[in-house]
Amino acid sequence: MELPQRFRAWLEARGGYLHPDIDLFHPVESGQRGVVATADIKQGQQLLLVPLPATLHITSGEDGADTSEAFAYLASAHPAMSPFLRTVLALLCEQAKGEGSQFLPYLDTLPPTEDDCLLQWGEEDLALLAGMAAGSEAWTEYFVHWNPAVELVSW
Repeated sequence: MELPQRFRAWLEARGGYLHPDIDLFHPVESGQRGVVATADIKQGQQLLLVPLPATLHITSGEDGADTSEAFAYLASAHPAMSPFLRTVLALLCEQAKGEGSQFLPYLDTLPPTEDDCLLQWGEEDLALLAGMAAGSEAWTEYFVHWNPAVELVSW
């Protein structure tokens, strides 16, 4: 089964919907991809439905979603963690599961990771950023405070 069909089947199995005339993975000139209609769609028709079971998020389990011990810990021990960072942690956790991830059909739709992402740099390389915005206190905060949580959730 091709990637778009696998993703559609996965989404529908979780109660989601993708209009049959929507292409979520249409290549565009920049080398990226875009969302396009492959045929005329009447006004008022539903295009996409993404229910909670098809979303990647860290939950305490209170919303009825399955949760790991690590996610429950993060939700209770770090309630002020930003939603963005929670999503990043959930994504890293699912990627670390590989073939065992319930989100694999979604993960397979993501572009490959970039080797130049600062989150993948070691301490020696990060030290080269001293004095720059990317070497700021926020990054230090991430690596001292949140990186251990990333490792807890991901591995």
